[in-house]
Amino acid sequence: MNLLQAICAGIMFSAMAVGTYDNSHLLPVDAVLVIDISNSMRTADPNRISQDAMNLFIDMLAEERDRVGIVAYAGRVEASVPMTAIYDQREFLRDFIDGLYYASWTDHGLGLLEAIDIMHQSHEYGRQSVIIFLTDGNLNVSPWGARTMHEAEHDITTALSLAQQHGFPIHTIGLNFDGELDSAAVDRIANATGGLSFETTDAEELPGIVSTIFSLMRFVPAIEYPSSAPSPEYIQETIYIPPEPTTTPANRRGILLMTVGIAAGFTALALALTGRQKRVFTGRLVLETGRRGQPPIYRNLIEYGRHTTLNILLGGNGCPAFDAVVIAPSPHAPSHLPQLLVKCRHKKITFVKDFIVQNSPIYLSPGTEMTVRLDDEGEQVHMRYVE
Repeated sequence: MNLLQAICAGIMFSAMAVGTYDNSHLLPVDAVLVIDISNSMRTADPNRISQDAMNLFIDMLAEERDRVGIVAYAGRVEASVPMTAIYDQREFLRDFIDGLYYASWTDHGLGLLEAIDIMHQSHEYGRQSVIIFLTDGNLNVSPWGARTMHEAEHDITTALSLAQQHGFPIHTIGLNFDGELDSAAVDRIANATGGLSFETTDAEELPGIVSTIFSLMRFVPAIEYPSSAPSPEYIQETIYIPPEPTTTPANRRGILLMTVGIAAGFTALALALTGRQKRVFTGRLVLETGRRGQPPIYRNLIEYGRHTTLNILLGGNGCPAFDAVVIAPSPHAPSHLPQLLVKCRHKKITFVKDFIVQNSPIYLSPGTEMTVRLDDEGEQVHMRYVE
């Protein structure tokens, strides 16, 4: 793409965004929007920007192929929409969202389990899944009800485990107008499933949040390739330009969509000026330690930019020696192959792949796995690279 083409693409993208988000290069999306409508959200989100976020996300989906489900919960699941094709349903979805009312108590586990059930029942191979969770994070079940806090917390853990197993990332948007957001709770949900966690009180921040979530999704090239050839990797980086503060509710959605379009246009311009795409991580690593009772750790690699260490991926809870295990995008792999290079300079660490001890470096492509072993201390981490 030359400079003139980049500028034209940016202008066209901005113009199209006023009506609907042009994501023709995005793989088909199955999304479930989960919204907390408990009474505490009256003060956490008095301007109902959670509804703005849901409407904006729906507007950015492709009408001809994307699908969305909705779950509204408080002390129970109050209302829901099964996985629904966007085609001719935008107005119905907006009316459903705008008609939600507050209810008593808050049981996050029920809302998340309902979302995962909707996703699991309808998901098809070749479609990418995403769950958007909007809440103030505060768990509060009725002391006179049939469920206890322990049961509610257990259901959250169950929901996270199911999301991990099925590869459903949960991106959380914490509403914090009253300063009472339980950030630890919403961070935990996102981190456990490879999602991102955001905090906001302002509708003007929503384009940056939603476009960042879209930037983590998988893209395909604009041109067609022979069926025998693999598809090249397409990376979109996000540039957020905030809208003017003097907007009214009537034109807010148009301004937000135009902002996202301008951001994508400048992204194309930036890629043209650099002359090459920046290689970043794609897919996810599943890390399993040899410690008894330790659950698998799921890491969305795109969050880590160009390189990281095994200890960082373990959350700093691994052996200090694992800091020497460096993981980076392979500089030798073709652009269509999201391959990782794993290398180490620590003499006491060995790599095992295909049951064979190998010298570093080792290359991992999606679907491959290996074990990192620290012999002297009996520590080991099994790594699986998944799309």
